[in-house]
Amino acid sequence: MDHHSYSFFGQKTGLILDSSNLNEPSIYLQFLKIKSNGSWEKPSKKEGKNIKLNLLEIIQLINVVGKENAKWSTVHRFNNETTSIFVQNNSGMVNIKIANYGKLLKYPESKLFYDLLIHIYQEKIENATSSYQKSNNFIKKKEILSKKENNDIISLENHNVTEKINNQSIDMIKTKEKNNENEFSKLIDNSNENYFSGILWYNTLEKKNDFVLVPGSITSERDKAISFQILGHNKIWVPKSCLESNYISKPQNSSKIWIKEWFIKKKVEDIFA
Repeated sequence: MDHHSYSFFGQKTGLILDSSNLNEPSIYLQFLKIKSNGSWEKPSKKEGKNIKLNLLEIIQLINVVGKENAKWSTVHRFNNETTSIFVQNNSGMVNIKIANYGKLLKYPESKLFYDLLIHIYQEKIENATSSYQKSNNFIKKKEILSKKENNDIISLENHNVTEKINNQSIDMIKTKEKNNENEFSKLIDNSNENYFSGILWYNTLEKKNDFVLVPGSITSERDKAISFQILGHNKIWVPKSCLESNYISKPQNSSKIWIKEWFIKKKVEDIFA
């Protein structure tokens, strides 16, 4: 699926979470409220408040929604317009305020909102930051440049500006093409999107002391280690010495496990390989 949209409506206010296209590194939060005549504001009439959040702002939002008694505030700037953003998690109840609009999400709405954010964020990491997408954009630009050069040559011939393109012009065109090819090769060679995606994913994990809470499931277990399938990513072997003591004393098939922070940092590239 390349697009997600879900509405959270109460008696007086509503919030619509819109993922936009998955190859775009942003989401939209749209707020609506009841007007004085009893009808709802309509987005088609440009009513309500719509705000666009980038990947880093999505991380901040996930961090607060998924952690009790956390909060985040900032001032969003777009097209010379500033908008205040405030998000607070008070014992599982998430309060989101954008300008003069606000929405309170209680359980289980807050849990659904959190799960949607995580899911959309992971899809965007895979689609909106992929080296393929960037390479494809570069190839399109290269094709446009090539077509422009060809059209320029045809134009010169049609208007009889010159009967031949001299050797210097040909060399210049070849040099441009060679430089474009070198730039394209450099883009491929220097891409390290897996590592970048892994760092962004790691920053969303809940932290406690020297541990991080990693989503996934146990696929097998040995005397000194477990095989853990990271949610949406690769499987890794985790030494039991890197697990929270509670797991060692009371093993459980949990969808999330506390793992040593230094170990997950070390395994980021393997998880996203």
